[in-house]
Amino acid sequence: MSESNTTSQQAIDEQRRLLEKRLPVDFKEVRCLGDMELLSVAPREIRLRTHIADDALNPRGFAHGGWLFTLCDASSGALVFSHGLDCVTQNASINYLHGGWPGDTVDIDVRALHWGRTTIVNEVTLTNQDGRPLAVATMTMYVMR
Repeated sequence: MSESNTTSQQAIDEQRRLLEKRLPVDFKEVRCLGDMELLSVAPREIRLRTHIADDALNPRGFAHGGWLFTLCDASSGALVFSHGLDCVTQNASINYLHGGWPGDTVDIDVRALHWGRTTIVNEVTLTNQDGRPLAVATMTMYVMR
């Protein structure tokens, strides 16, 4: 093996070592929707609640961004489904504002910004038990006929 190949292989080995150190060795199942509670329903709004469990955490010990995004996505769809419509997510954007910690309560407020025939645009806000916003998302739902 030439010197440049050895150097390249050493760099790859170091990259692998660093990555394996950062990745959780045992990928645990991340659950999201099992304990959601419906708090209120209005014509174009719903409010749900859940809690941050240990299996919703990232390797650093706070709520995983993918878990928070899934809360927004599923809750946005739930508002559309509550009107007897079927939908899929067409577009989504999320801003993460604050970390959520194990045991925190998360309130999920979904309100329609636009209610069209083929698209519905919802704003989803996640807040903790202190009213501190964790994330705000805009979800465009495509209504399937």
